Amino acid sequence: MRPLKRTVPAARARLLDERATADRIARFGAHPDVWLPVLRPARERWLRLALVHDTGPTMPVWRPLVRELHTVLAQSGIFRTVTLHPAGPDGRAEHVPDPADGRTLTLVVSDCMGPQWRPGPAGARWYATLRHWASRMPLAVVQPLPEHLWPTTAFPAEPGVLASPGAAAPPAALTFAPYDPDAARPHPAAFPVPVLEPGAAWLAHWAALVAGPGGAHTPGAAAWLSPAPPEQDRAADPGSLPAQDLVLRFRATASPEAFRLAGHLALADPSVPVMRLVQRAVERDPRPQHLAEVILSGMLTAVPGPPGSYAFRPGVGELLQRTLPRTARGRTRDLLERMGRLIDARAGLVAGEFRARTGTGSAGTAFATVSEDTVRRLGAGGRNAVQEAEQNEQSKQAEQGRSAGQDSTAWPTLRFETDTDLGTRPEARISLEYAVHQVLSRGGLTPQQYEVLVRPDGYRVRVDPGVFLLPVLAAALRWLPGPLTDRAEAAPRLRVTFQDGFENGFPDGFQNDSPGGFPGGQEAVPPQASAPVLVVVPPALYEAFADSSAAAGPHRFRPLYGAAPDAPPLAWYCPLPAPRAEEEPDLVRGPFIATGSERPGIPVPGRSAVVHLWSAGPLTLLDPAGPHAGPHAGRPARPMTYYEVDLTPQHAGLPVSLPSSGKGEFVGTAMLTWWVEDPVAFVRAGTARVADRLLAHLLETAPRITRHHSPRRAAGAQRALDTQLGRWPVPGLAVRCAVRLAPEWAPPPAPPSAAPATAASPTGLLAGADAVLLGFDGPVTRLFTASAAREAARDLLAVAAARRGPRDAEHTRVTREASEVPAREVLTHPLDVLRVYARDELGPLLRARLDELELAAVPHAPTTHNCVALVRALQESGRRVAVVTDVCEEAVRRYVEPYRLLLDGVHGRGPHPAPLMPDPGCLRRALRSLGVGADAGVLIGSTVAELTAAQQAGLRFVGLARNPTVEQDLRAAGCAVTVRSLTEVLEAARAL
Repeated sequence: MRPLKRTVPAARARLLDERATADRIARFGAHPDVWLPVLRPARERWLRLALVHDTGPTMPVWRPLVRELHTVLAQSGIFRTVTLHPAGPDGRAEHVPDPADGRTLTLVVSDCMGPQWRPGPAGARWYATLRHWASRMPLAVVQPLPEHLWPTTAFPAEPGVLASPGAAAPPAALTFAPYDPDAARPHPAAFPVPVLEPGAAWLAHWAALVAGPGGAHTPGAAAWLSPAPPEQDRAADPGSLPAQDLVLRFRATASPEAFRLAGHLALADPSVPVMRLVQRAVERDPRPQHLAEVILSGMLTAVPGPPGSYAFRPGVGELLQRTLPRTARGRTRDLLERMGRLIDARAGLVAGEFRARTGTGSAGTAFATVSEDTVRRLGAGGRNAVQEAEQNEQSKQAEQGRSAGQDSTAWPTLRFETDTDLGTRPEARISLEYAVHQVLSRGGLTPQQYEVLVRPDGYRVRVDPGVFLLPVLAAALRWLPGPLTDRAEAAPRLRVTFQDGFENGFPDGFQNDSPGGFPGGQEAVPPQASAPVLVVVPPALYEAFADSSAAAGPHRFRPLYGAAPDAPPLAWYCPLPAPRAEEEPDLVRGPFIATGSERPGIPVPGRSAVVHLWSAGPLTLLDPAGPHAGPHAGRPARPMTYYEVDLTPQHAGLPVSLPSSGKGEFVGTAMLTWWVEDPVAFVRAGTARVADRLLAHLLETAPRITRHHSPRRAAGAQRALDTQLGRWPVPGLAVRCAVRLAPEWAPPPAPPSAAPATAASPTGLLAGADAVLLGFDGPVTRLFTASAAREAARDLLAVAAARRGPRDAEHTRVTREASEVPAREVLTHPLDVLRVYARDELGPLLRARLDELELAAVPHAPTTHNCVALVRALQESGRRVAVVTDVCEEAVRRYVEPYRLLLDGVHGRGPHPAPLMPDPGCLRRALRSLGVGADAGVLIGSTVAELTAAQQAGLRFVGLARNPTVEQDLRAAGCAVTVRSLTEVLEAARAL
């Protein structure tokens, strides 16, 4: 349409012609008091456009086309103005400009199938209007139907050549020569009106015809506009035809895509919004032309309801379903789920696309399976009439409060607040105002949907209650901080808070009685961060965000908690841009979002943990016995936020110089070892730079202890430090501190090792050891085979399921499924089950049952090769040997009794609630009984739990890997020395 983008002199606007003015002054030499300016007409666009769109019963399918066409033409810069005008099926089109000035043209968007295109009062009125326009200004019809369907419409067009006598000539002055020599003008007074498809080539030819000076011949298509709608050949009424004839006729004339689409539409409710969703679900390249072929086929009949409501004629739907392949007919549920996902993705994002209706006893065809949140966003929450009346009353009160100038919490509010008074910083206020309007416009809000209130520190935006805020949130995340950081001066920090209205989306049990929009009247205050922008949202809006495609982006929200330790989040916040790596919490990865069927994996015991929460639920440690059970089990899939926590020990050390009671100082080294003991408390704290905080606490606390000790008594100061170092400042963390001190005049002591010294072979480990601890299940025997271990685990799970009460029915169901379906097992060893129930009331019962299973397995357990010889070789070399295990002590003693091994101790599973490995309690108990320190001991084990316990206790470790998988797991957990059998360890022991 480039030919139409010309400019012409404006009729009224004038501009100063500086050159002509200066020339006039120079020529006449007048006094400055009588200088007169020379003005010339300003340039402006040549044409203005009136876009008239048909609103007849068959036009709802073309509404997106009308919106897109209007947007493209208005933003193209071709026309002075682009106005949109509806034309009703009664033939009336209001307020359409029709000046005969040669600078206005009209485009009519219509499929020419409505009653105003046919004989009757509406048709006569509409044709009179069209002829009036066609005699005064350029006029064309944009026909959205494909060209091969034009003969079936009430305004059929035919191809030919159009000629114009001059620029912007009306259709009454055009000449048209059809390509068909037999075609004739239906009426002597008929005008040829150009008909176009909404495509680039058609619009280009029409633009050349309008802008041409005359005389040129332009290819195109035109329909004859008679003084009245012509009588048309009456075809058979579709309602009188059998269903089989309707389907066969459609099959003969329709495109393959349209016929296939009709078969899928027979599985759903054939209203226009639903048909669009079905088309998007089944077609790779959905086009409205295919949908229009179905609507105009005669197989549908209009039914009472909003525009675009249809139903298949009797028998047609069943016949169309038979045209689908058997596999497609059998996938009706899959189709409904795919459509539900489309509705979930678009709910609340496109105004006017879809409305949901719910009600008891309502009849209709199910066409989609959607989530409860989507139904709420679409406006059908399933409440009863009393609740709806209460909600309407609240909305009415909110409207009255707004009209009176009062602040009302029924209106969702966006608060853009800075940390400074913007009255003293006008440039910052201008930038913030621009950012606010950009976020609102990019979020799809029109000025009629919100009200902006100016505050000293920013802006407050009140939004209409019916507006869904997720698009605005997505726009804020994508666009901010935007221009706020473009200036050279330091920009004020901005906090953007989304607040809901009356009970708008808060989870069950929350009372939204706070003026700020957060539950319980508590204000959600995010932690101090270096990010220039902080976005805060309530739990309901975060859940909608997590369930949308926006959650796949780089932005991650973090929860804000209240004072109660087990309370759900008050709100969620997201710093913009994302924080740097050094600001992220140590030992924690996340938050991650799991939606639908996605769920986090089962953590490795002792090595990692998973902490999760729902949008309005407390932070909870993932239960390996029922990882996908919980308060939301059995409900539609909801997004879950989770963190992965590293439980392995960490180390850091530094030289220290501490004061004494005298003039001298203590010099020495300090080594810290820490690991996460309570994952929930640690994640909730969100501590970053853990090592720096622990070392700072040590340097702050230690001087207050050592200044009471003489510099000559370094050993006493060292013992005091070991016993008096107070609580460490990081919640959920277990810390071990080893300090070595000496007077400042003495040589500094050797630093304590951060971890047990590693060696390249078992010989180096055994050479420096005074005691050797043997794991039982692996180094001594294999008490359960893989299949026997699974059977024992299922046995314990069955016991747990049988003892659960009715209040744990859901957990019982999940546990039974885990015990009855081996393909879905997550607990494959009985000790894993016992670890899960370690702190449960069923713990003692399960321990007793496992004791029975282990004692029954002792007679059949094979002895590990070279185990007995290794124990005797170690004892001959002067090493003390003890067995440490999570197996019950009685089973260990029964097993080793026939071999007459003189062990220095057997330390097995203690009574409830003694923890199991990876807790190092069993290892420390064994070392105390042997009278040796951790640095003088070695543990020979075969599991990651034993390795983790050794790392926490400070023991060196030799891993017995029976196969490559076990070796890979041990290596990944930090094991430096692994052997495939005890032969290598036996040779090292004999060489001592």
